[in-house]
Amino acid sequence: MTRLLAVFLVALLVGLVVSLPLKLVLGRPATGLDLSRAEIHGSVWNGSIRGARFGQVSLRRAQIHTRPWALLGGHIATDWVLADPGLRGSGQAVIDLRGDWQLVDARLVGVPARLGLQAIPGLTEAAIITVIIDRLEYRGGHCSAARGEVDAALAEDLSQEFGLLVPDLHGTLHCRDGAMVAALTGESSDMTVEAETALGSAGVGWRVGITTVNADLGHVLAYSGFNLEDGVWRRNGEMAHEG
Repeated sequence: MTRLLAVFLVALLVGLVVSLPLKLVLGRPATGLDLSRAEIHGSVWNGSIRGARFGQVSLRRAQIHTRPWALLGGHIATDWVLADPGLRGSGQAVIDLRGDWQLVDARLVGVPARLGLQAIPGLTEAAIITVIIDRLEYRGGHCSAARGEVDAALAEDLSQEFGLLVPDLHGTLHCRDGAMVAALTGESSDMTVEAETALGSAGVGWRVGITTVNADLGHVLAYSGFNLEDGVWRRNGEMAHEG
C-alpha cells in the first residue's frame, strides 16, 4: 500500500509540473537570454516562445518541450526547435536555478541577418551559415566552455558577383575571455580567408583577413574599407547588442 501511495504521489506531482505554464517556469530566464519582449505561450510540456533574443540572434519562434523529471531536480531541461525561414535548428538546453545554462547536441542553420552577422563583409543574404554545437556552457552570463563547428557557404553568391573563386569557410567554436568565438578559414586559387567572430556580453566583434595576389580583388577590398597590412587585407568591427 505504501509503495502504491508513493507511486500515486509522484505521478500526481509530475502531472502538476507538466501542466505548469511555461511562462511561470521561465520566470528566471537563463543569463544572456532576453525574454523582456517575448511572447510565451503554452505549458511546460508543450509551449512556445516568440521574440526572444540572445545577443544579436533573434529567436522568432521556438517550440519548447520541457522534461518534467528535471524540474523535480531543481533545473529546467528542454528539447527545443526553431522553425522559421531564416533560422532553423534544434537541440537540448539545461538551465539551473542560478540562470546558468548549457546547450547540448544542437544544430542551427540560418542567414547572416538572423544570426546578427549582417555587418561582416562578404556575408550576403545568399550565404548560409551552419553551426553544430556539441556543448556550449554559459555561467554568470559568460561563455565558460564551447565545443562545435561552424560552416559558412559563401562561394556561389560572391563568385558570381566578382568572377572570383571565393572559398567556403570552416572553423570551430571556443570560449575566450567570456565570449563565444568562432574562428574560420578557407582557401581557393584566388584567395585565402581567415575570419573570426566573438559573441560577448556587450556585442559581437569580428575581424577578417584576406590574402590575394589578384589586383582587381585588391581594388575591391580597398574600396570596401579593408587595409593592406603585411600583405594581408584586413578589416574589423563590432556591433553592440540591441536594447
